[in-house]
Amino acid sequence: MVAEAIKHTVDEAPKKGPLLDAAIIAQFQRMTHYGITGFGTVAAFVRALRLSVDSDEIETAVKDMHRPTT
Repeated sequence: MVAEAIKHTVDEAPKKGPLLDAAIIAQFQRMTHYGITGFGTVAAFVRALRLSVDSDEIETAVKDMHRPTT
């Protein structure tokens, strides 16, 4: 089912213009949110397991990802 959805997305993707621009931005946002979620999950595990692995650096990375860029 996922493979079929991906096939349709690729086959029916816009070739140029504002719709392509919007699709590129949407994909970038999706990937960015996926990365933020991953770091947030790691930070939660570090806190829950009370690991001593640079938890401050992980927390800083998560906070930096949530900070708006200028």
